[in-house]
Amino acid sequence: MEHQIAEGNVIKASLRITYKGQPRFCRQCVSDHTGDCPKWIEKQKRLQEIKEQKEKLRKTIIIGDSNLKQVNSNALLADVVVSSGAKIGHISNQMNFERLDAYKNIVILAGINNIPNQNEIYDTEKMDEQIQTEMDGLEKKLSAQMEKGKNVYVTQVAKAAHTMSKRSDGLREKINDKYTSMINNLRKKNKGKKAKCELITWPETMDEHQFSSIKAINEQSTVNYLHLVCQKVGDETICANFLDSKLTCYQYANVTTTYPVGCYKCTKMSHSVDECTASFSKKRQASQELDHPSKHLPDM
Repeated sequence: MEHQIAEGNVIKASLRITYKGQPRFCRQCVSDHTGDCPKWIEKQKRLQEIKEQKEKLRKTIIIGDSNLKQVNSNALLADVVVSSGAKIGHISNQMNFERLDAYKNIVILAGINNIPNQNEIYDTEKMDEQIQTEMDGLEKKLSAQMEKGKNVYVTQVAKAAHTMSKRSDGLREKINDKYTSMINNLRKKNKGKKAKCELITWPETMDEHQFSSIKAINEQSTVNYLHLVCQKVGDETICANFLDSKLTCYQYANVTTTYPVGCYKCTKMSHSVDECTASFSKKRQASQELDHPSKHLPDM
């Protein structure tokens, strides 16, 4: 279709007219049909069946940062909550909004976002205090759940490229040491109770091929992590034949997503990041000396 306006310019456009019941080519069926795709209908029916069965049988919740984004929760007897960019304190805050009484097992994955980015400098002592404050808050929440008989599983921070610069190579180890101390404290506080408290650790042999970015694990590492979770929680608790067979899917497609709950900087819920007065870190220009991977560290 063409239309000539007063100035002499010609405007061209195309119109596509369709009607109800018109046959169309379906990429899923690779054929022409009308109405909804039969394969799509069957898929939705199966997803609804999985949802209904999971409501009856699932006993596990996994809460963490975006390293869980590729998890296919339809392949697990578990609900998966992903808070992109969340720090340890944000995950602790998120627990306030989950129906934890509906679960027997609580799995936590957080810590990589507590390590400053390359364009940040930080006061080591204040940063340690901040991380410890967030750790104490999480420990308090988990201890309360263990008192109710819940099993707790906490995941250490993986050796990603983000943690390998000279100024951050020790911070990951500090966080992981604090997680180890947390587990020991929780066991002492809840000694004599039937609730389990376990630490999930990453292989020390991980290299850059197991990450999709400087912070995020890739699809295969996601599968490996879920196997670690299954080993701790128990295959019979988290697996079932009626579930999907593939543990991963397109990112964020089959998980519950949320923004970090609380101030993005200090994780407190009483104010926003614009009102935050915390001064343990600030942005700066990247430094070759500080931000380049440390030469004394082994290759990833």
